[in-house]
Amino acid sequence: MAKLFLQNYNNPKLQIHNLLDTKRMQEIKENQERLIPIIESIIFLGRQNISFRGHRDDGQLDLSSTIENGRSSINEGNFKELLKFRVNAGDSMLENHLKNSSSKATYISKTIQNELIDLCGKEILDSILKKNYRQGYFLQYNF
Repeated sequence: MAKLFLQNYNNPKLQIHNLLDTKRMQEIKENQERLIPIIESIIFLGRQNISFRGHRDDGQLDLSSTIENGRSSINEGNFKELLKFRVNAGDSMLENHLKNSSSKATYISKTIQNELIDLCGKEILDSILKKNYRQGYFLQYNF
C-alpha cells in the first residue's frame, strides 16, 4: 500500500482523476480550436456588413459541391460559402471538423450562427464599454 502511495505521490499524472481531467482539458481545447475558424468567419462577415444567409441554406454544408465555370454548383449562403472557401484554401482543421463531426455538432446551423453572432456582439459591446470607462467617458450619477 505504501508503495502505491509513493507512486501516486511521485507521479500524480498517473492518478485516474488527473488522467480524466487531462483528457477533458484536451477535449475542451480541441473544441475551442474547432470554433476558431467558424467565429473568425462570423466576425469577417459582420465586419464587412455581409449578410450571412440566403433563403435556401438550411441543412448540412456540402463540401463536395463542384466548381463549374468559376461558379459553385449550389449557393448555400455567404456564411457556408465562406466556410467552403476556407476549406478549399487549405484550412484542414475546419475541413476535418466539418467532415468528421456529427451533423448536430458542426456549429454552423442558423440557430448556432445567431447565438455566436449574439456572443460576438456582446463581446464587442463589453470591449467598447470597458474602453470608454477607462477613458473616463462615463459620468457618475447619484440617484
